[in-house]
Amino acid sequence: MTNKFILQGQEASDSILTMGERGREYRPIAQNPFCGDSDELRRQLNLLCALDNDWDGYGSPPVKFENAELALRIVTNLLALFENSRPPIQALNPGVPYFVPVSGGALQIEWHLPNSKFVELFVDGSDRCLASFVDEVLDEDREISIDCSGPQIDLNELSKWIVEAMRSEGQRTVAA
Repeated sequence: MTNKFILQGQEASDSILTMGERGREYRPIAQNPFCGDSDELRRQLNLLCALDNDWDGYGSPPVKFENAELALRIVTNLLALFENSRPPIQALNPGVPYFVPVSGGALQIEWHLPNSKFVELFVDGSDRCLASFVDEVLDEDREISIDCSGPQIDLNELSKWIVEAMRSEGQRTVAA
């Protein structure tokens, strides 16, 4: 039996439910037209929302739909910032991140950047997301809290981290 995880071309709402792999109902992630890779993003997030209870062996529920929906919004908005920038910045687009389920129905978004640098966002259903920038080479760590409560999410600081990390990659490549 094939299961349809992605509901294309329709808005997801409380009334739209789909059967997951193991017969559990869940709401699929709606299509977001602002990202060229939105089909893949939605596919990944839908799979995480369809995880079984106790997926980690410690009783955790699957990723909550609201967390996956917010993650999709953050990622597509961040990628749109790069796509709508001038060509030098467009070239620094970090691409599609990894999505990692976290206990309690939370979700972590991770970009693995060049030269052992990472940008991570923790989405747990609260009004704020914790963003971390890690540079393992320089042993540097930065954190900010991003307000996710309103319709507009300010991702400028996060995009600056990514630009900084990607630009330093270009400088190290030229120097080598």
